[in-house]
Amino acid sequence: MTTMQPTRTSSNNPMSAILFYVVMIVLSPLFVIGYVVWIGAMFARRKSSASATATAPLFARWLQHHMGTRLDAGAARILPVAPGIPSLGWRLVGGTQVAAHRLSGYVPATFHYPFEGEITIQSQGGARQTFYDQVVQRFLPRVTQFVILGAGYDTRALNLPEGTGVRSFEVDTPATSEGKRE
Repeated sequence: MTTMQPTRTSSNNPMSAILFYVVMIVLSPLFVIGYVVWIGAMFARRKSSASATATAPLFARWLQHHMGTRLDAGAARILPVAPGIPSLGWRLVGGTQVAAHRLSGYVPATFHYPFEGEITIQSQGGARQTFYDQVVQRFLPRVTQFVILGAGYDTRALNLPEGTGVRSFEVDTPATSEGKRE
């Protein structure tokens, strides 16, 4: 998959990390406002908006794309137009992290790609991302159909290499009127 090639390496030395977190502290009012807007909208529209389990991985892939650790043009295109995700919320939350990254060169462990090391609760998303991408990369040359179960906002089908000839299907259950999956 073309999505797995990083565009640049990141600096993860202690001074870069310190600078990243100093910038995040300075920008924390914007981050908190964005988070409150995002979560508030999610609770206000919980019956009609996308679930956090669908939007969180999309947002993480968007951040990885903008931090240059994992290219994902699909996530970069979908997040800004995804229904139920308030633009102000994700722009403030993501914008502060991308700004801190660009000023420092630091990438938090959560957004390292490919993920290496001990899997913690904070890093399980990145570890899972690496695992699934490696499985797809390994088996894609030998398959004609690619089925993504519980797709949510999975962008792997959008990022398949040109000319693979692989048919892609995304299967997910619709939410009921109570906002729960059937």
